[in-house]
Amino acid sequence: MTDIAERDSEGLEPSGDTSGPLRRRLAFPIVAALVALIGIIEWHRLPSAPLDSLNYDGFRYLAGSWSLLDHGRYIDIGGDPQRTWAPGTSLLYAVLARVTGKRPEQLVTFVGLMSYLAILFALAATMRTTIRRWPLAAIGLAAIALNSGIVSLTNKFLSEPAALAFLSWALLMAIDAIDKRSERRMVVAAFLFSLAIFFRFALIAAVPLALAAAFFASGRLRTLALALLTPLPMMIALRVLAPGAHTATPFRITPLPFAEDWKGLAELASQIVPTRMGWIGVVLFVILIVIVAGAAIRSAGWVGAERGRREIALLLHSGWIILYTVFLLVAQWIWVSPAPVIDLRMLLPLYPSIVIVLVTGADRLMDRGPRSLAALGVIAVSIATARALHPFFDHRPQPAPACISRYDAVLSIERLRPAILGDDVVTNAQGLAWYALRRPVGRIRDAKTGSLVIFVDGSKTCPYTVETIEVPRGGNIIARDGAVVIMRQ
Repeated sequence: MTDIAERDSEGLEPSGDTSGPLRRRLAFPIVAALVALIGIIEWHRLPSAPLDSLNYDGFRYLAGSWSLLDHGRYIDIGGDPQRTWAPGTSLLYAVLARVTGKRPEQLVTFVGLMSYLAILFALAATMRTTIRRWPLAAIGLAAIALNSGIVSLTNKFLSEPAALAFLSWALLMAIDAIDKRSERRMVVAAFLFSLAIFFRFALIAAVPLALAAAFFASGRLRTLALALLTPLPMMIALRVLAPGAHTATPFRITPLPFAEDWKGLAELASQIVPTRMGWIGVVLFVILIVIVAGAAIRSAGWVGAERGRREIALLLHSGWIILYTVFLLVAQWIWVSPAPVIDLRMLLPLYPSIVIVLVTGADRLMDRGPRSLAALGVIAVSIATARALHPFFDHRPQPAPACISRYDAVLSIERLRPAILGDDVVTNAQGLAWYALRRPVGRIRDAKTGSLVIFVDGSKTCPYTVETIEVPRGGNIIARDGAVVIMRQ
């Protein structure tokens, strides 16, 4: 029988005044609305010019959108069929551009904000329905929704905004399907998992999770088959929109870049533990997740009548953390090309699940388990919430950069357009060159005799302006403007 303390934690009282339970039921929606308001304000403070939303991947997605609009094919920035980036992002922007009459790069604000709100609502629903103590749910929601990495990522021309939105809703529906033992809800969850993969290749790591959810929700063969086939729409779309893209090079085994991976893990850990702790903070970050999740799962039992929504959420999100991490490491070790770089952006899909595991684990341990471990989980999420709120109150003006910006480099390339003749054009800044010229451009490493080279001097430009540090092998200079030099190889 549920005891009084547990009933109070759920907002239920045996008798008497109902104003207390009502206040508790309204508390979380009010806090969630406040978090949404703060998040939207912070989101709108981010730079919104089209070029600000583009990075290395963003230029490729934008080129894919324009190739779909102009030719009905998914073409890479160099003019070849695209086989590195999933087609969902470029296809979404192409469709919206066709419907609205706007350029794809002008739709980043709309797509990003809608994705951010979808993520926020999915997380709020997850917290509200799985965590019994609304203050825990509130700090967990704030830690994720106001995190600067999550907010800024949804303001970019990237696959992550839509992919994270679909993944968040897929996990929520999977929890609901298992809890209700509903095949229909599992079908919806499988559809959402499929959409997440359609936007981002790396989310194929969720297929085993979808299979597990289908097994516990229904166990029927047709549901398991549907979960197994979640990557199929992405594979079909890529084959249809980018003929030849499915032709893969042989797999190769490469040593894992532990130094780069450790740096990315340290950045992820710094979202929860103090940044000054260095490698000790990373170790504590991993141990914290393991002991809180492990103790909570052990206290609930692997099987039995105690498996409620909270315990299902704990298991599913713990499973996602393990599966995605293993997938990234295997993809680095045995991959075709290019091997994924495990940086903060690549690891951010783990962050919401890490916070959910910590708060659900702490909530479970407060009911039955070591209270000291529950306190560790609460402290960690509180630190993450405080860190997420800090940028909202810190808006010191940034000094003007003493370097040539990406805007200036694009203007220089546009002014030099008359000197850029011929089809064989290569550069060390593919994204900026394509953005200025709107034509396929190759890489300097692929230059041949007679190639026209657009060289952007990285020593004069701001960071992340050029994509490679390759320098052309000699050549005759044809024109120059700022940091941009046009030469014939």
